[in-house]
Amino acid sequence: MNTEDKVAITSRSFSANTQLIDELKTRYKNINLNTSGRTLAGDDLLNFLENQNKVSFNHYLNEYYDKLQQKTSTAITNVPAKIHIVTDANGVTSITEQEILDEIEEANSFLANSFLEINVCDDVNYIANNLLYNFDIDD
Repeated sequence: MNTEDKVAITSRSFSANTQLIDELKTRYKNINLNTSGRTLAGDDLLNFLENQNKVSFNHYLNEYYDKLQQKTSTAITNVPAKIHIVTDANGVTSITEQEILDEIEEANSFLANSFLEINVCDDVNYIANNLLYNFDIDD
């Protein structure tokens, strides 16, 4: 088990997955999970990473920039995505299709340097189901 490095997990879904966390705990002792329920960006992200192992963080950051410089192609890899919106039985939901498209557009601005782009394919799939709509991860 690695007891020296500090591991910071910014992913909200990873941080909520007990199976992944248990596996990570078998490998690393010092783990910091994003349990805020928010996507971390800007100052929030920097504050979250502030006390992490800067040597490791800088290593991966430098590795990314080295690979970016060595990249011989600037072709964009398109990542297809299908949108599914869960509603209650009456079709009521707390998010609009436009809000999702805006989030995808924002994600694409971050992915541009990685030569990735999310493209929405097909029409939105609406799932009218009270059980899914009222799902609570804590239940």
